[in-house]
Amino acid sequence: MIETVGGLFVDAAVMAPVPPYGHKVPMLVSGTGAAKYELLMKQFGMDITFISETAGISSAMKMFRSIFMKGFTSLLLETLSASHEAGVDKEILASVQETLSGSTIEELANLLITRTAIHAERRVTEMNEVVATLNEMKLDATMAKAVKTKLQSIADMNLKNYFHGNVPTHYSDVLVAISERSTIK
Repeated sequence: MIETVGGLFVDAAVMAPVPPYGHKVPMLVSGTGAAKYELLMKQFGMDITFISETAGISSAMKMFRSIFMKGFTSLLLETLSASHEAGVDKEILASVQETLSGSTIEELANLLITRTAIHAERRVTEMNEVVATLNEMKLDATMAKAVKTKLQSIADMNLKNYFHGNVPTHYSDVLVAISERSTIK
Protein backbone atom coordinates (compact mmCIF):
# COMPACT_ATOMS: atom_id res chain seq x y z
CA MET A 1 0.00 0.00 0.00
CA ILE A 2 2.81 2.40 0.85
CA GLU A 3 4.54 1.88 -2.48
CA THR A 4 1.31 2.27 -4.48
CA VAL A 5 1.15 5.91 -3.37
CA GLY A 6 4.84 6.57 -4.05
CA GLY A 7 6.17 5.92 -0.58
CA LEU A 8 9.02 3.72 0.58
CA PHE A 9 8.82 1.21 3.41
CA VAL A 10 11.45 0.56 6.08
CA ASP A 11 11.31 -2.38 8.46
CA ALA A 12 13.69 -1.59 11.35
CA ALA A 13 14.73 -4.09 14.00
CA VAL A 14 16.46 -2.84 17.15
CA MET A 15 19.17 -5.42 17.93
CA ALA A 16 20.39 -4.40 21.40
CA PRO A 17 19.06 -2.70 24.55
CA VAL A 18 18.42 0.98 23.84
CA PRO A 19 19.55 2.56 27.19
CA PRO A 20 23.32 2.05 26.85
CA TYR A 21 23.30 3.15 23.18
CA GLY A 22 20.55 5.73 22.87
CA HIS A 23 20.05 6.73 19.24
CA LYS A 24 23.19 4.72 18.32
CA VAL A 25 21.58 1.37 19.16
CA PRO A 26 22.39 -1.18 16.43
CA MET A 27 19.49 -1.57 14.00
CA LEU A 28 18.89 -3.78 10.98
CA VAL A 29 16.74 -2.38 8.18
CA SER A 30 14.99 -3.91 5.22
CA GLY A 31 12.34 -2.79 2.75
CA THR A 32 12.19 -0.60 -0.31
CA GLY A 33 13.33 2.49 1.60
CA ALA A 34 15.92 0.76 3.78
CA ALA A 35 19.04 1.69 1.80
CA LYS A 36 18.00 5.37 1.69
CA TYR A 37 17.11 5.28 5.39
CA GLU A 38 20.54 3.85 6.23
CA LEU A 39 22.32 6.65 4.35
CA LEU A 40 20.11 9.35 5.85
CA MET A 41 20.35 8.21 9.46
CA LYS A 42 24.06 7.35 9.49
CA GLN A 43 24.81 11.06 9.13
CA PHE A 44 23.29 11.45 12.62
CA GLY A 45 25.58 8.77 14.06
CA MET A 46 23.01 5.98 14.04
CA ASP A 47 24.24 2.38 13.73
CA ILE A 48 22.06 1.21 10.84
CA THR A 49 22.79 -1.87 8.73
CA PHE A 50 20.94 -2.41 5.45
CA ILE A 51 19.92 -6.06 5.04
CA SER A 52 17.60 -6.35 2.06
CA GLU A 53 14.93 -4.58 0.01
CA THR A 54 12.53 -7.34 1.07
CA ALA A 55 10.32 -6.05 3.87
CA GLY A 56 10.25 -8.22 6.97
CA ILE A 57 13.76 -9.69 6.70
CA SER A 58 15.22 -7.53 9.48
CA SER A 59 12.25 -8.23 11.78
CA ALA A 60 12.60 -11.95 11.06
CA MET A 61 16.29 -11.78 11.98
CA LYS A 62 15.41 -10.12 15.28
CA MET A 63 12.77 -12.77 16.05
CA PHE A 64 15.12 -15.65 15.25
CA ARG A 65 17.85 -14.08 17.39
CA SER A 66 15.29 -13.67 20.18
CA ILE A 67 14.83 -17.44 20.32
CA PHE A 68 18.42 -17.64 21.49
CA MET A 69 18.66 -14.48 23.57
CA LYS A 70 15.40 -14.91 25.48
CA GLY A 71 15.86 -18.68 25.63
CA PHE A 72 19.42 -18.33 26.93
CA THR A 73 18.24 -15.89 29.60
CA SER A 74 15.46 -18.28 30.62
CA LEU A 75 17.86 -21.24 30.71
CA LEU A 76 20.35 -19.23 32.74
CA LEU A 77 17.64 -18.18 35.20
CA GLU A 78 16.45 -21.76 35.72
CA THR A 79 20.03 -23.07 35.94
CA LEU A 80 21.06 -20.45 38.48
CA SER A 81 17.87 -20.80 40.53
CA ALA A 82 18.55 -24.50 41.00
CA SER A 83 22.29 -24.15 41.50
CA HIS A 84 21.81 -21.27 43.97
CA GLU A 85 19.38 -23.42 45.93
CA ALA A 86 22.06 -26.14 46.04
CA GLY A 87 24.77 -23.61 46.97
CA VAL A 88 26.82 -24.12 43.80
CA ASP A 89 25.81 -21.18 41.59
CA LYS A 90 29.33 -19.69 41.48
CA GLU A 91 30.78 -23.04 40.40
CA ILE A 92 28.09 -23.49 37.73
CA LEU A 93 28.73 -19.99 36.37
CA ALA A 94 32.45 -20.73 36.17
CA SER A 95 31.80 -24.00 34.36
CA VAL A 96 29.42 -22.39 31.85
CA GLN A 97 31.89 -19.52 31.37
CA GLU A 98 34.67 -21.97 30.53
CA THR A 99 32.49 -23.74 27.95
CA LEU A 100 31.25 -20.54 26.30
CA SER A 101 34.42 -18.46 26.28
CA GLY A 102 36.87 -20.80 24.61
CA SER A 103 35.24 -20.85 21.17
CA THR A 104 33.50 -18.76 18.57
CA ILE A 105 29.74 -19.24 18.42
CA GLU A 106 30.14 -21.25 15.18
CA GLU A 107 32.73 -23.53 16.81
CA LEU A 108 30.39 -23.96 19.77
CA ALA A 109 27.47 -24.74 17.43
CA ASN A 110 29.61 -27.30 15.61
CA LEU A 111 30.59 -28.92 18.90
CA LEU A 112 27.19 -28.94 20.61
CA ILE A 113 24.73 -29.46 17.75
CA THR A 114 26.70 -32.16 15.95
CA ARG A 115 27.18 -34.20 19.12
CA THR A 116 23.54 -33.76 20.10
CA ALA A 117 22.49 -35.30 16.77
CA ILE A 118 24.23 -38.51 17.79
CA HIS A 119 23.58 -38.48 21.56
CA ALA A 120 20.03 -37.07 21.77
CA GLU A 121 18.46 -40.25 23.13
CA ARG A 122 20.94 -40.52 26.02
CA ARG A 123 20.47 -36.82 26.74
CA VAL A 124 16.69 -37.26 27.00
CA THR A 125 17.32 -39.77 29.80
CA GLU A 126 19.63 -37.28 31.52
CA MET A 127 17.02 -34.52 31.25
CA ASN A 128 14.41 -36.83 32.80
CA GLU A 129 16.69 -36.98 35.84
CA VAL A 130 17.15 -33.20 35.80
CA VAL A 131 13.37 -32.62 35.72
CA ALA A 132 12.86 -35.12 38.54
CA THR A 133 15.56 -33.42 40.63
CA LEU A 134 14.05 -29.97 40.09
CA ASN A 135 10.62 -31.34 41.00
CA GLU A 136 12.05 -32.83 44.21
CA MET A 137 13.60 -29.45 45.00
CA LYS A 138 10.18 -27.87 44.35
CA LEU A 139 11.71 -25.62 41.67
CA ASP A 140 10.36 -24.60 38.28
CA ALA A 141 11.44 -27.07 35.57
CA THR A 142 9.89 -25.30 32.56
CA MET A 143 13.13 -24.95 30.61
CA ALA A 144 14.42 -28.40 31.55
CA LYS A 145 11.16 -29.90 30.28
CA ALA A 146 11.46 -27.88 27.05
CA VAL A 147 15.04 -29.10 26.60
CA LYS A 148 13.87 -32.68 27.11
CA THR A 149 11.09 -32.17 24.56
CA LYS A 150 13.50 -30.73 21.98
CA LEU A 151 15.99 -33.54 22.55
CA GLN A 152 13.19 -36.11 22.26
CA SER A 153 12.15 -34.68 18.90
CA ILE A 154 15.74 -35.03 17.68
CA ALA A 155 15.95 -38.58 19.05
CA ASP A 156 12.67 -39.42 17.28
CA MET A 157 14.24 -38.34 13.98
CA ASN A 158 16.89 -41.01 14.53
CA LEU A 159 19.72 -38.75 13.42
CA LYS A 160 22.20 -41.17 14.94
CA ASN A 161 21.21 -43.65 12.25
CA TYR A 162 21.09 -40.91 9.59
CA PHE A 163 24.76 -40.14 10.31
CA HIS A 164 25.65 -43.86 10.76
CA GLY A 165 26.66 -43.18 14.37
CA ASN A 166 29.35 -40.67 13.33
CA VAL A 167 29.38 -37.11 14.61
CA PRO A 168 28.75 -34.82 11.61
CA THR A 169 31.43 -32.29 10.68
CA HIS A 170 29.34 -29.13 10.69
CA TYR A 171 26.15 -27.97 12.42
CA SER A 172 24.59 -27.23 9.00
CA ASP A 173 24.68 -30.98 8.23
CA VAL A 174 22.40 -31.48 11.23
CA LEU A 175 20.09 -28.68 10.11
CA VAL A 176 19.73 -30.34 6.68
CA ALA A 177 18.99 -33.69 8.33
CA ILE A 178 16.39 -32.12 10.64
CA SER A 179 14.76 -30.40 7.67
CA GLU A 180 14.61 -33.68 5.76
CA ARG A 181 13.24 -35.67 8.69
CA SER A 182 10.95 -33.10 10.28
CA THR A 183 7.27 -33.88 10.25
CA ILE A 184 6.43 -30.24 11.05
CA LYS A 185 6.14 -28.30 7.80
